[in-house]
Order: sequence, then structure tokens, then C-alpha cells
Amino acid sequence: MSKRVSYHIPTLLHDNPIPNVTRKGNVITSSGIFGFYPEEGKKGKGHRFPDTIQEESTLLLQNMKTTVETAGGTVDDIIDVKVFMGDKKNKEVLNGPWKSMFPDEHSEPTRGTTEEKLSYGNIRCQFIAVVDD
Repeated sequence: MSKRVSYHIPTLLHDNPIPNVTRKGNVITSSGIFGFYPEEGKKGKGHRFPDTIQEESTLLLQNMKTTVETAGGTVDDIIDVKVFMGDKKNKEVLNGPWKSMFPDEHSEPTRGTTEEKLSYGNIRCQFIAVVDD
């Protein structure tokens, strides 16, 4: 059986000492991913966030791509994304960047959106990916 491997991405660090992404065998799972500007040496709340939810949504998906690639996957390996928003009314704003990343409606991950009070930012996500070995 394969050993679990955890990755800490220098430009996407958390406030807490947890990995950004973990892989065991062909399964990859992420911790919370935010729509902030990636910056080395910054942690969680120390990151700069964009002024608009549109740009934050785009950065969220870019950071998700970086995260899955760090563990040896691609966005094509992502099978499920959980999205958490401060205001669920902003859900439609994510659709544009989502369709850019996943243009084939017959081959895109499932996505669930939940409204919750976020510590910072307006949106975060977590994903599960399965890599073809």
C-alpha cells in the first residue's frame, strides 16, 4: 500500500500548520483553497485579496490548478469540488471561470456550494481528484 504524501505550497500557505494537498496512491485531496494572490512567505490572512468577487473566483480556480498539479495531477483529474461562499448569491460569478477551466459539460467535476461565514475572503474551495496511474 502506498504511503500518504503531503505538500506545502510556499505561495499558498495556510495560517495553520496543515498541508495544502495530500496524495495517497491515485487519490488527491486538498485543504481549503482561497482566491488570493499567491505570494511566497505569506500565510492565510497575510495574503492580498482582489477587490472583486469576479477576480477572486478566477484566482480561486488558478490556485486550485496549482494545488492539484503540485501533487502530480491535472484539473482533468478533479472529480468533485466543494465551494464555500460568504454570500451564496455570488455563486453565478464563479460560472464564467469554471466554464473556462472545464469547458466540456460532459466531463467536468461535480460542484456543491455552501454559504458560510469565512474567516477571510469571499470564497474558498476543496477538491478530490483521482489520478490515472
